Amino acid sequence: MSSDSNVVALVPWSMSVRRAVSRRRVFDLLDDKDAPNKIRALDPLETYYAVKEVGLEDAAPILALLAPEQIGALVDVEAWHHQRFDPQDLLLWLYAFREGGLEALANAGRAMDREVLALLLRRRLWIAMTPRENDTDPDPIPDWLRDPPDEILPLVKTPDGRFVVAARIDDEVDEVTVDEEDRKGVLQIVDDLYKQEDWEEVAATLRLALTDLSSSMEEDALRFRNARLEDFGFPPLHRAIEIYGPLDPDVLERPAPAPEPLPTTTLPARYTAALDDGLFSAALSAVRDAKQIQRIEGDLVAVANRTLVADGAEPGELEALTASLLRLRGYLEIALAHQVEPARRIEVGADRLERVPIADLARVGYTITLRLKERARALSTKFGVERLEDDDRALFEALGRKRPRLSHLGIERGFDGPDDVAWVEGRVARLEGLLAGASALELFDVALEGAIEPPPAERTIDVLIATAAARAVRGDGFALTPLDAEALADLADKLGVEGGPRFAEADVARAQEALAPLEDDVRAVMRDAVEGGLVRLADALWPLVGATIDPRFVGVVLRRLG
Repeated sequence: MSSDSNVVALVPWSMSVRRAVSRRRVFDLLDDKDAPNKIRALDPLETYYAVKEVGLEDAAPILALLAPEQIGALVDVEAWHHQRFDPQDLLLWLYAFREGGLEALANAGRAMDREVLALLLRRRLWIAMTPRENDTDPDPIPDWLRDPPDEILPLVKTPDGRFVVAARIDDEVDEVTVDEEDRKGVLQIVDDLYKQEDWEEVAATLRLALTDLSSSMEEDALRFRNARLEDFGFPPLHRAIEIYGPLDPDVLERPAPAPEPLPTTTLPARYTAALDDGLFSAALSAVRDAKQIQRIEGDLVAVANRTLVADGAEPGELEALTASLLRLRGYLEIALAHQVEPARRIEVGADRLERVPIADLARVGYTITLRLKERARALSTKFGVERLEDDDRALFEALGRKRPRLSHLGIERGFDGPDDVAWVEGRVARLEGLLAGASALELFDVALEGAIEPPPAERTIDVLIATAAARAVRGDGFALTPLDAEALADLADKLGVEGGPRFAEADVARAQEALAPLEDDVRAVMRDAVEGGLVRLADALWPLVGATIDPRFVGVVLRRLG
């Protein structure tokens, strides 16, 4: 016996995730008695990604049910790569349509722009008008038809008798060798298209392929295709790049704009898989207004598509799409949590999702990472990265990318959200304090001569601070003077005063006295660096207490050899 207490009511966002058409759901729809209508009712972009997930080998039953606009979206994405037509990919999809039946193939031919099909035929076929006896104004007979080489045989006359065609052995434009199976395949497709009642369409297409240049057909087809992709939210690069335009985080506090008509775009499963996690998903789940969720979904598709174009990828590159979506989610979560205490992030995030357009949230998140990049670049310009430890140098290098990234322990990746921002801010703030403090104490101004370890390229800010602190422990003042064997032995003798491998609190305090003139925030960072440097030095010296110390094997500080 069931109980209402065991039923979990789905919030609008969870319903959207369940509604998204995945590979499994497409096959579930095929089993529905109303499958044709339900599949044709899907958003074209949603349908494309679902078919792409299914793959060419298993797609035939779905392709046979697609509406013209769904077929057009598939062709627009799959037959073009970086603004260039790809006849081989179109041919592969036409094979898949044919697997769904001759009617499915005919539907595909009717759904795509005539220029696209004509471009495929021109690039893969030799085409000529059939020579006719007693023709008073005959077309010139091309050489390949007058004296056909064996390798292009057979010559095929179309069922209407108007044309003679032969499969090319090389693509007309790229001059790549055409596989023998594909030579047979393109002839079979022409023959199959002629079997339809509207065979005049394929005749007109062959006529276009014969008379027009590939370059002009490709230019026209690309213009039509790009206009349709823009309707799906894939704008030209020069407009897509605006998604990476800086935007002040103050926009997060502005009131909501006037409501706009709700978009009809449905969030594809490929998008929900990357976005249904973390703070962004939790904040969306807290939005209980279904109309708001519908607006956010439509905005998400448009912004995600713009991001993909701005990243230099194609709509059909699924791995690139996933990477762009994860990067977008990171920027959105950074904006949703900006200057919000962790306990209130979901509540405030939901409010911002309802008030602030998705594009603005993405731009704010990106801007926050840009500001970290600018801080790192300012430090690098002023002090140089050679002062930094390896991991800090790697971090600065990652922040300096076109799209700022982070690096830790040798692993570089994008910003996942607000916690990454906080971690990088802490690292950058520490380095700002260390470099400012070391500069104020003139540690960078000391000229060092003689045989000193480590070499100049390895004399990081931490090594310089630890050296000056060690000098202060000995009573020499906070000075950047390399430590020789005698000084190291003296420091080793100071260990264990309080029962362990540490310097006495009074010695540490003496080292920190030199920091008094520094500003409070800089002094706090420098105090931690002094204490940390002395701890590392103590750990290095402790095993050597009572032994003869060779400066070459101590590390942590500047050592004078010999």
